[in-house]
Amino acid sequence: MDTTDQSNAAIFKLANTPVSLSLSAPVMIDDGNFVSLVGHRKRGIFYPRAYKNETLKVWGSKPGWSQILFGFPFIFLAGIGIYIIWDAMQNLKARRELSL
Repeated sequence: MDTTDQSNAAIFKLANTPVSLSLSAPVMIDDGNFVSLVGHRKRGIFYPRAYKNETLKVWGSKPGWSQILFGFPFIFLAGIGIYIIWDAMQNLKARRELSL
């Protein structure tokens, strides 16, 4: 049984702002593509939760509903369950802002 977790990362600058995008699926962004990003900035680096490449007609995001379902059993461990559900809700909000 293969239990490895694959992560795909893209590190680039957008309007002189460093961007660090890490998803479980491949990140499809090329030079000159029109891309929308939704996420947050921390210590000068922008961390997207979702992206939409209008040029290539592809998108990617961090987990949403599956993460919420995963978080419910941990509600009794308030901190862990609430954080997992909060993080998933932020991912779903990012998707909604990009109309995904």
